[in-house]
Amino acid sequence: DVNDVGGGSDTTEVLMTMVKSPIEELRLGAYELMTALVTGTEKGAHMLLKYGGFFEFLCHANLEIVKEGKEAKFRLVEAVVHSSVMGLLADEIVKALKLVVQRGPYYVKNVQDVALME
Repeated sequence: DVNDVGGGSDTTEVLMTMVKSPIEELRLGAYELMTALVTGTEKGAHMLLKYGGFFEFLCHANLEIVKEGKEAKFRLVEAVVHSSVMGLLADEIVKALKLVVQRGPYYVKNVQDVALME
């Protein structure tokens, strides 16, 4: 059915599916939609963060591989950090999101650090 976009999924689930797509243009559009949702509505960041795995997605720098995607995802993280939802989050989540912003859009985890964690 044409009107059944997302197969009954909620908006956040559809957006998360889009940002994981191998199609670059689809991912970039989804980042822009999420950023607009966070900056354009008071509850946008709250709605996205309620989705299981969204916080982890924001913190995982290696999920996006193209420059434009890294920059778009970084703008999304910045929008969340500057939103009113930050006052409602646990301290460790706030610190993790601020660390992502501090590291910037092109941060890559040091191979040595990864080896030490295993």
